[in-house]
Amino acid sequence: MMYGCRPNKPEASLSISPEAGTSYKSGDAVTIKVSYPADMKPDSVVYLVDSARFASKKDSSAVTLKTGEISLGPRVITARVYQGGKSQEISTNIVLLATKAPEAYTYKVVKV
Repeated sequence: MMYGCRPNKPEASLSISPEAGTSYKSGDAVTIKVSYPADMKPDSVVYLVDSARFASKKDSSAVTLKTGEISLGPRVITARVYQGGKSQEISTNIVLLATKAPEAYTYKVVKV
C-alpha cells in the first residue's frame, strides 16, 4: 500500500498597481487596484497607507487614494485580502512630491 502527502496549496498569486516607486504630486488621485486569480473569492480587501486604513472593498474594483492630506515622501500602500478567516498581504510604494518644485536661488560672490 502506498501513502503520500498532498502538497500544500500555494498561496494565490496577488498583484497590485501602481508599480513600486511611481511618483505623484501632492493632491493627485492615485488609483490602486489588486488583482487575484479568478477562482479566488475574497470576503474583503482592506487598503492601508503606512499602516493606516483608508478603504475597503468586497471585490477587486479599484480604489482611489486622495493624496492632498498625506505627508510628502515615500509611502507604503498595502492591500490585505481576506478569505475564509485568513489574510494575504501585498504591498507597493509610491513617492509623494510637492505640487510645486522648490525655487532655485542664485548667488554672486561680492568679495573673497
